[in-house]
Amino acid sequence: AMRHERDVLRVRLFGAEQARLQHAVRAENIDEQTAAERMQQVDGAREQYVRRLYHCSVDDPALYHLQIDSTVLPAPACAELIVTAYRALVTD
Repeated sequence: AMRHERDVLRVRLFGAEQARLQHAVRAENIDEQTAAERMQQVDGAREQYVRRLYHCSVDDPALYHLQIDSTVLPAPACAELIVTAYRALVTD
């Protein structure tokens, strides 16, 4: 079962694989093959962690209060959405 901690906002940043790959190439100044390998490793580790902890897939929307496509929205907008959602959660 999913945990229901008070004052915890569960957020998932996601995006299309190709967009994430291009972002990693630019942000980390690495080639596409390296970025693809890292992305596969990180995604796999995250999936294993969520399966072990919550007994479901990282893609299960029930895990999150908020999901944001961070390949479409700029980082400051993502941060603002998260802050707004958190404030709404803790002042409810």
